Amino acid sequence: MHRAAIVIQSFFKMIVQRKQYLSIQNSMLNLQSRNRAIVVRSTYQKKTKAAITIQRYERSCLKKKQTSTIDF
Repeated sequence: MHRAAIVIQSFFKMIVQRKQYLSIQNSMLNLQSRNRAIVVRSTYQKKTKAAITIQRYERSCLKKKQTSTIDF
């Protein structure tokens, strides 16, 4: 009888521990997902900013070239 009580208690302790473990695991997955999203968003913004800078420089060079050919 005593052994059966111990088996039942250990089973319920296992259930509680598993729920805690799964909760922690789920929280960690959410954190990792958010962190990846932040990194991807930051990389995208940096690339977009770099592309805009290159386009601005290119347009500036084209304007200078056009105005220099129009000189009298």
